[in-house]
Amino acid sequence: MSQIQGGVDPTAKPAETGITLSAALEEHIGERNLSGRTKESYKRQAGRSGALVR
Repeated sequence: MSQIQGGVDPTAKPAETGITLSAALEEHIGERNLSGRTKESYKRQAGRSGALVR
């Protein structure tokens, strides 16, 4: 009740700040010195999980 009186909407949800699996994978790959074969393997495995990986 005090939140409502203070002008805060208690049902409001925070803004989404998530990262997609695809973006996380690309960041991970970019930070490491991986072979081309390893990179393709990672992307193939992520694709099997249902993530859209380019």
